[in-house]
Amino acid sequence: MKKFILFMPLLLTALVFCGKNDSQQSNSSAAQGKAGYVTVSKLFVRSEANAKSEKLGEVFLGEKVIVLETTKATETINGKTGNWLKIDFKGKTGYLFGGFIADNPVASADEMAKKLSGTYYYRSKDDTEMIRMLILKNMGYEEYYYNFNSGITDLYTGKVGYQADSVELFPESRKARPSIYIDNPQTKEEETAYQNAYIPYSQDSVHLVTLKRLPVDEGKVKYYLMNCSGKEMMLPENFNCTNYEYAYKKIQ
Repeated sequence: MKKFILFMPLLLTALVFCGKNDSQQSNSSAAQGKAGYVTVSKLFVRSEANAKSEKLGEVFLGEKVIVLETTKATETINGKTGNWLKIDFKGKTGYLFGGFIADNPVASADEMAKKLSGTYYYRSKDDTEMIRMLILKNMGYEEYYYNFNSGITDLYTGKVGYQADSVELFPESRKARPSIYIDNPQTKEEETAYQNAYIPYSQDSVHLVTLKRLPVDEGKVKYYLMNCSGKEMMLPENFNCTNYEYAYKKIQ
């Protein structure tokens, strides 16, 4: 009995020590990781802290990552300069380019699509001219080009890439008005298209056709998201709410 009584303080001391040790380890582990959020539509996780290393996988807009360490390796990618970040990726060590990681939460692509879907007019600053119309539909879009003398001239369709501060349009198809682009049909295809869709003025896309001589423009088109005096707008690069000529303005 005496032995048991003498043993009790030792047992309690051991339990208290173990409890403190577990608590300290847990707090230390939690303090190691800092949350970051992806700001681009897709970002590759690399095996080393450089853009040429092996791809381990990918993370997407708005996705939360836990940063284990900010490395000394820096790089400039697409105009953004930042350090490479060491992260835990599916149980492996991986690296992300920090130029596309934000400290605060970012909306996902689905959330951005829901918010931005609608119709936009590419209008002049004084709202007297409208030369394009853009319809965003979830992850796709339709972009109509207009001419004052002839009406609708082109229709581009493709996919939308959402980022935290911008929208990228990736054109996949193009239809055009033969009466605008063809003066003298050179092929059977052009002659048929010209005859079937010739009209001096039209606001109807039914008069648009696909022509080999008018390929889809290569490359993406990027617009930056801004709220100007309470209006949702999309402006070309290097412009802001005051120094632009034309911008996409949301109407519905």
